Amino acid sequence: MINILITNGIVVTMAETQEVFSDGAVAIDDGEIQAVGPTAELRGTYDAAAEIDASGQAVLPGFVNTHTHVS
Repeated sequence: MINILITNGIVVTMAETQEVFSDGAVAIDDGEIQAVGPTAELRGTYDAAAEIDASGQAVLPGFVNTHTHVS
């Protein structure tokens, strides 16, 4: 069992192929991403303690050091 399953979102990945899942999901366990893919696939694979419905929302990777001063 995983802690959190974020479902139904537009999932933008950082994969080299720059995959975007229009009906995507992210499986998270103990603060670490375990899997990313289509909602139907991850729902069939993982049982989650909590599920977050991200319908109509983008699920993006964390941004690091996005504060910058461009001249």
